[in-house]
Amino acid sequence: MFTLLIPRYHAVRNRLTRLAPGDGLKTFVLVLLGIAFWAFMFTVAFRVLGYFRTVEGLGDLLALRLLSMVLLTFFSILLFSNVVTALSTYYLSGELEILHSAPVPINSIYRAKFFETVLDSSWMTLIYGLPVFIAYGAVFKAGPAYYSGLILTLVPFVMIPAALGIIMTMLLVSAFPARRARDILVLLGLLFFVFLYILFRMLRPEKLVDPDAFPTLVQYLTAMQTPVSSLFPSSWASDALAPLLRRKGSSAIFWLLMLWSTALAGVVIGEWVCGRIYAAGWSRSQ
Repeated sequence: MFTLLIPRYHAVRNRLTRLAPGDGLKTFVLVLLGIAFWAFMFTVAFRVLGYFRTVEGLGDLLALRLLSMVLLTFFSILLFSNVVTALSTYYLSGELEILHSAPVPINSIYRAKFFETVLDSSWMTLIYGLPVFIAYGAVFKAGPAYYSGLILTLVPFVMIPAALGIIMTMLLVSAFPARRARDILVLLGLLFFVFLYILFRMLRPEKLVDPDAFPTLVQYLTAMQTPVSSLFPSSWASDALAPLLRRKGSSAIFWLLMLWSTALAGVVIGEWVCGRIYAAGWSRSQ
């Protein structure tokens, strides 16, 4: 598997070290824009969380509820992004003809392309989401355990939608040729944004700052403590990070195990699905 990733490594290295004339200025401007966006996201998140923590008795509940909403939004974006990326990495990549004509096991191709899919689909979400997670650590004055747990949480958190997205893509291509699936993904993209809007309205974030929407304080506290969806990995990630923010790391172990076991199971199931339908789907895509 690692041998198959060497060309990708050299491609990235060459792109970073061999800049064409004028690319240096573009890179510098993009870096400045990225830093400005990071600073903006951190400042907004820090002020919002700081305001929440000033609410006596409810501040932590509001902040953690917002964390679960952020993670659920990230999970939805990552799932769709992986479906689109897997179509390119597994079926439309130019190097696949060489790989399939070589004596390379199909499971090695699956694992190498899985790594590429995770990297291509998740890097932007992770980079621009990190200021929010860092702001949580700064507001809650979390210790090193939080930042270590954050890494252990985010790795399986991006692997799960990658495994699901790859399986969905393989099933999609098994029904439609890959080049027609591109048109279908455009429709799926529109449906995704409709789904995201409906999901956002179902979360009703305005309730975070409107306790009067509930008849009693007990109902409000119950609503704040109820997870957005206990079946979603985003809820597990939220439950893993919440104890670390409160310096109660032992409570996070179970949810970390849930995330890692699900991520590894997704990789194994995806490899099994790949062995059954990938070859026929790739052949049809040609």
